[in-house]
Amino acid sequence: MDIDNNVKLGIFVLLAVVFEVFTMGVIADNTHNPQYLWIVGLLAFCFIIMLINNLLVNERPRLLYYLLPAASSLC
Repeated sequence: MDIDNNVKLGIFVLLAVVFEVFTMGVIADNTHNPQYLWIVGLLAFCFIIMLINNLLVNERPRLLYYLLPAASSLC
């Protein structure tokens, strides 16, 4: 099924906003946690993977086709 690029971009923007709100909540709830920097690092890693996955969605090589969704599911 072929989806319009504007619909894909709209879905991605909404997912990014939801992820940012979720991230702010997690960071605010864990400021007292000794593993605070690890949590922030993992959330940043997940966001970067999400951006890379969106940018390379049309021209991703076969290796990234399988690795990026697997990496983002680990988050």
